[in-house]
Amino acid sequence: MPDGPALEDLTSRAKAWKHQQDLQDTAWQTVTFGNQIVSLRHQAMHDGLTDLPNRMMLFDRLDAALNTARANRLMVALLLMD
Repeated sequence: MPDGPALEDLTSRAKAWKHQQDLQDTAWQTVTFGNQIVSLRHQAMHDGLTDLPNRMMLFDRLDAALNTARANRLMVALLLMD
């Protein structure tokens, strides 16, 4: 069994490897969580049967257009055919 500097080197390498694994796990969890958010947002804004945009998406885009128009002193027109 190593002792002294050799043991300290092995311990340091083990800690570095564990830290790297923890970072990779965190990155993977972040990507997975991000993908779930994208999927849930799509489900919320599209019809489950036809996958067409729904009213929630309309209201989201209309709100964005109105905010942009207000900020730039522009007008917005909306033609809604139901």
